[in-house]
Amino acid sequence: LWDTINVGLTLGLRTGSKALQAIGIGRGEALRAEVVGGHFFAQGIEGATGCSVLRNSMIFEEINTSPGQWKLKLVGIDSEVEIRLNDYIYSGANEVLEVNEDVLFTSVQKTKNI
Repeated sequence: LWDTINVGLTLGLRTGSKALQAIGIGRGEALRAEVVGGHFFAQGIEGATGCSVLRNSMIFEEINTSPGQWKLKLVGIDSEVEIRLNDYIYSGANEVLEVNEDVLFTSVQKTKNI
């Protein structure tokens, strides 16, 4: 169980960090995070982005599936990004930290807000 928590949390941290990098903002600067995935995935995204259900800056839909159905949409002031995860089963958190982004993510789609 602990390793499942670690994997979800670490996937969330990496996904949240990638989203911030993709739209060129820092922690606490996003307007909103829309998260679909496991509870610990959402916690990792909260840790990376500062968006939170408690602060009304995160919309969270919990689904207990493998990561292939998980996604994050991070909305900034002038752009947003949607990241979808590959359906991959990780052996542990250190594997999540070590793999390249092309293993983690199926798509990173950035759009400008109008």
